Amino acid sequence: MIQSITFFDSPEDIIKSYADKAIKKVNTWDDWHILPVSRPVFTSPEVKTNYIDVPGGNGALDLTEALTRFPTYNNREGTFEFRVMNDYEKDGKTVYESNDNNRWAQRYSEIMEYIHGKSLCAVLEDDPTWFYQGRFYIDDGWKPGDTWSTVTIGYTVNPFKWSISSSTSDWLWDPFNFETDVTWDLDCSDIRINNPNGFTSITLPSEIADKNSMPQFFGRVPISPTITVSDLEGASTGIDIRFVNTYLGIDLTQHFRKGTTFAPDFIFYGQTEPYTLYFKGKGIVSIDFRTGRL
Repeated sequence: MIQSITFFDSPEDIIKSYADKAIKKVNTWDDWHILPVSRPVFTSPEVKTNYIDVPGGNGALDLTEALTRFPTYNNREGTFEFRVMNDYEKDGKTVYESNDNNRWAQRYSEIMEYIHGKSLCAVLEDDPTWFYQGRFYIDDGWKPGDTWSTVTIGYTVNPFKWSISSSTSDWLWDPFNFETDVTWDLDCSDIRINNPNGFTSITLPSEIADKNSMPQFFGRVPISPTITVSDLEGASTGIDIRFVNTYLGIDLTQHFRKGTTFAPDFIFYGQTEPYTLYFKGKGIVSIDFRTGRL
């Protein structure tokens, strides 16, 4: 059903749902039979600006990107208004919800119990390869009308939408877009490092058609990876990783022990040429991230 929204508890559940139909999810039409008054679109995030007035001078100094070299944003905030259907088709038959005086009240409780105050992931029906993550709530309660009752779902979500597939997840053929989507698994998963005495370099991505392909591989917003180190040949000494981003002026070496570690100081953003990462130690490394867009 176009213009519906599907809610999941976590990004991992979105991926699992393609193989396991029992994964918990709720679709605004399939499960609640509510229709949006207008096409659901998350509002654009407000840019965090920093202007300093110069006494006696024209205009103001724009320091918005002085610390980061990229713009930053506030969360997206807004609402979706839905009509509660009086009747709908199901299995070739018309179901009249209005025949049951208590049914609308029951539907309202169902929606409240699932949505109100919860942190969820939302996938728009007409944008199925991306999700928005944040907190949702019921705004202004349930509004009865002469023809329709309406319910309004409010949200405060991350300023970016995120790819449902990560750099180390399996391909998802159902939502995959062959014109715009990319696959990372050969570059980012199970990198074998066995060089305790010096650095081994890899290029990420290993193959690139042109400079315009970089935003497809890393997205168009700043992202930091999660690094997983596991045993190689039954053992691991941990891995030293040197990360260089010439655009942001980052040249940092960090030691990663066996296990999974988030690396907030490794920021993929801004470069038009592939990154070169340097590894020293013994282990199998995976570099996990999700691409984002506005």
